[in-house]
Amino acid sequence: MKNNIKIPRQYIILLLIFLSVFFFRLFFVIKTSTYTGDFAYFHLRHVEYILNNPFPLLFDELSYGGKNIIYPPLFHYFLAAFSIFPGLFFAFKILPEILISLLVVLVYLISKEISKDENAALISALISGLVPLLIRETLNKASTYSLFLPLFFLMIYSFIKISDNKKYMAIFVGLSFLLPLIDPSSAILIFTLLLYTILLVSESIEIGNLRKEAIFFSTFIIVLINFAIYNSLFRKYGIDILESNIPKPIFELLYRDVSLLALIYFLGIMTLFLGIFGLYYGLFLERKRSIYLIASLMLTVLLLTTIKFIDFASGLIFIGVSFSILASISIKKFFSFLEMTKFNHLKKLAYSIIVILVVSSSIIPSISIAKDNINDSLAIEEIWALLYIKNSTPKESVILARFDEGHFISAIAERKNVIDSYFLLSDDVEKRFVDVESLYENPFTARALFLIRQYRIDYILLTEKTKQTYGIKELVYTKDKNCFELVYENDKAEVYKVLCKQ
Repeated sequence: MKNNIKIPRQYIILLLIFLSVFFFRLFFVIKTSTYTGDFAYFHLRHVEYILNNPFPLLFDELSYGGKNIIYPPLFHYFLAAFSIFPGLFFAFKILPEILISLLVVLVYLISKEISKDENAALISALISGLVPLLIRETLNKASTYSLFLPLFFLMIYSFIKISDNKKYMAIFVGLSFLLPLIDPSSAILIFTLLLYTILLVSESIEIGNLRKEAIFFSTFIIVLINFAIYNSLFRKYGIDILESNIPKPIFELLYRDVSLLALIYFLGIMTLFLGIFGLYYGLFLERKRSIYLIASLMLTVLLLTTIKFIDFASGLIFIGVSFSILASISIKKFFSFLEMTKFNHLKKLAYSIIVILVVSSSIIPSISIAKDNINDSLAIEEIWALLYIKNSTPKESVILARFDEGHFISAIAERKNVIDSYFLLSDDVEKRFVDVESLYENPFTARALFLIRQYRIDYILLTEKTKQTYGIKELVYTKDKNCFELVYENDKAEVYKVLCKQ
């Protein structure tokens, strides 16, 4: 007789949730062959460098005309490994979407531990897959968060499960070595665990010896690795490292205050409502260690966002996922209450209604944001302009572009940029940012030529997005044919050659 293997219902549903989230993302990312945001091309340049060299890119001769780079290398090596086979398209397009979709599995596991309710955990998993801000920050961007977030919440799950099985201790400590090599946000875990310890001690709740050891070892490891990577930055900037050498206009945009409407839009109203109620009930009525852990994470993120250690978008991602987990408590309590009423027979209908409410409240902003991400991806006409620069200009050429187009210049055109969005270790970045802004906004030839000579600019890239950004139709000073020549033009981009640099 053959043994019939019966897969539990909840695992089938969880698989369907994962596939739904993944194919939702895939539907959009395959609409374009390019990536959204300049930092995807920062990663692309580093991966291509690793494919040709065994070491990470520590000095980029093209960024700012040449500067040191300090960045955790593991994500680049990870993508490089998958770029060998089956190729760059899979590594940058498909793999990040698979990884971030796996977050729903981790949310399910954590929610199940917290709520002890499989159905509630499944709904939490669905909620996490449709957090609009998570889609905005990771869709088609080859973001480090696509790998970092699943591993981060795997550590959270492992920490919760440490007392059940020592293998979770090994997973937790092992991931402590990996996380800081992926993204600087690993520091969030340190502060979370410290705050968690303080909260439990203040509430006279036993932590447990294994968890104490886990906290000690992971804190030591993460601090040590972060110090090894960033100690030169601390020496250079001191406490100002919090501002990451970002120009003030960009810093104010990244670290702006968040309104209630923004929270509703980026997190989803059901996520916000169920998460807040779950947090209240879990903290003040159930007082579980696992809930204190999630609460510590949220409070840590709020504090780090307040002191500008992390930007508001990154902070809201952690809060959004945390609310998704805590929503399982709200859902469980609702159905516990329903069981005590004469409407208990309507339980299946109630589950269906909650799922519909969750999906309907998140799907519209998620679709809108996904469309915006794809529309904001690098246009193929812009690629053509960059390839023209690559194939038709001297290798030592310096190309002027907006700060958020700088990585396009170095990664695709393979030429020196004036500025890009990796601001660390860049000298006079504030002045450089203002000067580049001036070159696109200033109509006067004399001022433009002064700055062009100062930065030794050979070519100017003018895209439609740049025109929209600065509210211009052209660069007025390029009408001087003695000093500027239009050498390339299409519907989305123009390239000007500087003739009078002396």
